[in-house]
Amino acid sequence: IDSCWFETPLQQKGFIQKLHAVIVNNGNSAIEAGSAKLFLNKQQIAISSFSIEANSKKEIQFTFECKQEGFNYASIKIEDYPITFDDELFFAFNSSVNISACLINGKDQLENNAFGALFKSDSLFSFTFFSEQAINYNAFKTSQVIILNQLSDLSSGLISELLKFTNQGGALVIIPPKKANLTTYNNALSILHLPNIGALDSNRLKVDKIEMASKFYAGVFEKIEDRINLPIVNQHYKLIKSSRLDFESILTLQNGESFMGLTKLNNSFVYLFSSPLIESYTNFNKHALFVPTFYQLSFNSIKASPIFYGVSNNVVINVKNEVTAAEIPPHIKKLTGNFDIIPEVRLINNSLYLYTHHQLSDQGFYEVNRNNVALLPLAFNFSRKESDLTCYTVDELTKLIVEKNLKNISLIEDAQSNITNQILREASGTKLWKLFIILTLLFVITEVALLRLLK
Repeated sequence: IDSCWFETPLQQKGFIQKLHAVIVNNGNSAIEAGSAKLFLNKQQIAISSFSIEANSKKEIQFTFECKQEGFNYASIKIEDYPITFDDELFFAFNSSVNISACLINGKDQLENNAFGALFKSDSLFSFTFFSEQAINYNAFKTSQVIILNQLSDLSSGLISELLKFTNQGGALVIIPPKKANLTTYNNALSILHLPNIGALDSNRLKVDKIEMASKFYAGVFEKIEDRINLPIVNQHYKLIKSSRLDFESILTLQNGESFMGLTKLNNSFVYLFSSPLIESYTNFNKHALFVPTFYQLSFNSIKASPIFYGVSNNVVINVKNEVTAAEIPPHIKKLTGNFDIIPEVRLINNSLYLYTHHQLSDQGFYEVNRNNVALLPLAFNFSRKESDLTCYTVDELTKLIVEKNLKNISLIEDAQSNITNQILREASGTKLWKLFIILTLLFVITEVALLRLLK
């Protein structure tokens, strides 16, 4: 078993999960009826059959329901006697994911708007609300989604904090106000690598299409009908895009202009709407598309954590949003046995990074623990490189030596003789000390004989 991964970065209790895995056959014969078993929290929950040709790989898939909230420890098993060290792949994930969303409302906006109704009603979100007159920038450090809802002005201090936020990763959403200060807004939008906003267009338009070529709505719709009822936009700002901007339209109006689009800035996605999301401008905030859109941008803000690591590698583990009590060092503990280490800790962009420095040598399940509180589930596996016994031919090695201009390398092709002696001879040269001793003794004997026999 070479590797495995989830189809989506979010795993939740009660939801159907799709897990992909790659099976590699490095042998010279095909496998016609193989099977892989999926174990979750010590119980077998799925099985996948496969056939695979010699010297090839095959992707298989498991579909299962995650029934346990919190830390889940799982493995995929095959049977391949007698070489069994790579027949089980351990992985671990956390199904209790919480997305921290921060809403900053403009002066005229109420807390109980469409965003408050969306984020407050779902336990998936940890929701924080501020008005633009009283923003707590410390909340940005632990936020994954920040929504600027119709702020009258984008100050230089706010933009500076938002740039710091984009370095740590997440989603930033900008919704312009009814009467935007175009000068300050466009200065800020330029810094954030977004199109400028131009004159207000009062033509009543409909969202003409959802850009399905974009990955943004991937997995949201099973099928889109030709006559789907899309949102109506009564007024919107024209977005002025320069050729240097990598701005991708997600929702496009009938006149070809963008209603919503995104760009990648540092480690974050930055989204821009061309209209305030209020009833006099658009019905988007009451449309069926509103909820999946903001769910999707929230899900896209999550960076998928590795579900397994390699044993003996210098692994770097990111423990997100765990910046409190930094003076108390976290531990990495194995779930079975007494293995317990304190890794090197670095605080970067409000996240803890743990450096193992080759201290883990056994595969299995581990956890990051601080003050006896588990922070993160971990799984480690032996390297799969040892399973591939494919070697270069002599001709291929000779070609590589010539191409790389390697001067101090030579090939030993004679496999019949003692290879140890050949390696020693190549490393230290031909040893002549025995010959010199014999010659010395011979010369001494010759000298003694000459002195005795010749007068």
